[in-house]
Amino acid sequence: MKYQKQVINYTKNIIAIIIGTFFMGFSYNVFLHPNNITPTGFSGIATIISHLIDGAISASPIYLAMNAVLFVFAYKTMGRDFCIYSIAGILGYSLSMEVLSFIHINVGSDLLLCTLYGGVVMGFGTGIVIRFGGSTGGVDMMANILGKKFKRITTGQLIIIIDALVVSLSAIVYGLNLGMYALINCLLMGVMCDLVLDGVRSVRAYYIITNNAKELSQALMDKVHRGVSNIKITGMYSGTDHDMLFVVVTRPQVMQLKQVVKDIDPTAFLISTQVKEAMGIGFEPITKEQTKKMTFKKSKEKSTTSKE
Repeated sequence: MKYQKQVINYTKNIIAIIIGTFFMGFSYNVFLHPNNITPTGFSGIATIISHLIDGAISASPIYLAMNAVLFVFAYKTMGRDFCIYSIAGILGYSLSMEVLSFIHINVGSDLLLCTLYGGVVMGFGTGIVIRFGGSTGGVDMMANILGKKFKRITTGQLIIIIDALVVSLSAIVYGLNLGMYALINCLLMGVMCDLVLDGVRSVRAYYIITNNAKELSQALMDKVHRGVSNIKITGMYSGTDHDMLFVVVTRPQVMQLKQVVKDIDPTAFLISTQVKEAMGIGFEPITKEQTKKMTFKKSKEKSTTSKE
């Protein structure tokens, strides 16, 4: 019975991921590629390479080959589920890029409209892929690999750096004007992706009340790769003691966390809240400048209190 539920769950998520990649492929072939507006990530790099070799090889196989090479280095750091869903995302996006290229839909040549709609549809598809635990590889996997080597740089910062590189290459190859449109598309895609994942914040805090704290916290640390704190609480109605786990996760890890909780303790009670800022190991590093500002703020508050 448990095996059947796992198969159903895998099937449902993979179908959703493939649907998400269909939207991405549609955006690429209808709005972006015909107008030389470079998308973000590996698909953008593949598009530029294809353009430089005069289309001798289309962007789809180049994108697939790049991800295949990266996958060899990244698979050891990826969990089984994420690995399976990433393969579905990479293959699905590559296939949709190739198949939908034969469908010709005339949406006009207005660059601004194509950029806006391309970003919205691409972000919508990407959001679906991430929401169901998948990835289209490329920048996400590269950021995870580089993040292990450069500890002080967060995954989010690395993604921004790599996307900025893609936009810069687009400006060099296609011209500054189209490079600026590529930047707009990049920003709009990110906003839309966040909206699909229910909120514009990239970091969320979860409070999890559970009767299986030890196993659940270990699973969260092993599979989601985030630190977990245990807070002892007492239910005032029942008068019984409980464990409440506290964990802060990034946007792509939200669905992973929910799936782990569902597998370990389906009766757990979850509360989530948006985090304005997360600083420390795994998130934004605390810089000397920020520390000085915090010290100045505390001394100012102390001075104000003494005057009162």
